[in-house]
Amino acid sequence: MNALLIAFAVVCLGFVGLQGFVRLMPVDEADWHVTPIMPDVGPGDWPLRNGTRVARDFEARPEEVLARVQGVALATDRTRLLAGSVEDGLLTFETRSAFWGFPDYTSVSAKSDGSGARVEIYARQGIGAYDWGVNAARVTDWLDALGEVASGS
Repeated sequence: MNALLIAFAVVCLGFVGLQGFVRLMPVDEADWHVTPIMPDVGPGDWPLRNGTRVARDFEARPEEVLARVQGVALATDRTRLLAGSVEDGLLTFETRSAFWGFPDYTSVSAKSDGSGARVEIYARQGIGAYDWGVNAARVTDWLDALGEVASGS
């Protein structure tokens, strides 16, 4: 009976330790605050094993679109601005999963495409090798909330 209690205690401590590590590990902004580099083939989606890359055209100035992206992103549960600003033209957000607190990072840039703005998004997980589609789903939710997609939806 004592061996069972000791084993249970070790498992519980391991669980708490792992969750503490995931939630408290340091984040180097420079590792995640990167400009999305997109193929210049127009709007579209490029799924990745650990996330997604997306480009969309909007009928607004780049600063306006980024300000709207920032509002939508910050309204997402467990999401914070990690680095960047609308004025810089690049925003990087950290979103954590509800239970474990696994981090995902989403970088968003916008540039003028003549008549509006080309928005490029690079969403990827911070830990692991496969994200099970959660980044693509979050980016889709953000784009749906932004509305007014001129093309590429």
